[in-house]
Amino acid sequence: MKIAVLIYYSDITTKYNFNWVSQCLRSIKNQTHQDFVIFENNYESHFSMVKLSKLFEDKEYYFFDKKHKNYVQSLNFLMKKAFDKDFEAVININIDDYYDNNYFKKCIEYSKNNDLVSSKYCLIKDNKIIKQDINTKGEIIIGNILQNINCIIKSGVFITKRYYDNVGHFEELIPIEHKLYWKAGVRKHMRFNVIPEYLIFYRIHKNQSSSKIFS
Repeated sequence: MKIAVLIYYSDITTKYNFNWVSQCLRSIKNQTHQDFVIFENNYESHFSMVKLSKLFEDKEYYFFDKKHKNYVQSLNFLMKKAFDKDFEAVININIDDYYDNNYFKKCIEYSKNNDLVSSKYCLIKDNKIIKQDINTKGEIIIGNILQNINCIIKSGVFITKRYYDNVGHFEELIPIEHKLYWKAGVRKHMRFNVIPEYLIFYRIHKNQSSSKIFS
């Protein structure tokens, strides 16, 4: 399966630690599933973090500097670009997080019977890695989505074209845009799954919208 990796950001030189960004990009570079294309949007300037890294010179790559008011607009923009090119799925990448080397491969395996896939995850806070024990059984996931915004972590979520065709774009209601997106999928009878392994490493810091949720 050929997938689109969506990377988007603003004010990257002041908002993010360079080492975080490097760790994120290397975790993408080292994926065991290598059939992917990168879509990158810097919605504040012309600067390309992917090009600067020189890690993906062998990959098909699309860079945009389309101005947006917020990250949700940028995510929606890249999703449309990718699905208009008939990619079967996209992965939403947070530039300050990182992913297990088998994450893409596992998502593809689980997507055979599901429309939206994530995994168990670890929070990285104050340089400590904290495992998040969430239930990964389908019926309980659906119930928890209605209550818990972080039942399926938004970083790294794997969205199939089936899901996109039925649900469409994210609503611009930050920071609960992902919770609303999952709930819209429930109404459309989409299928969800959380891989029962800790494959996403989600960094918490003061410059992100979700920092208040995890504080």
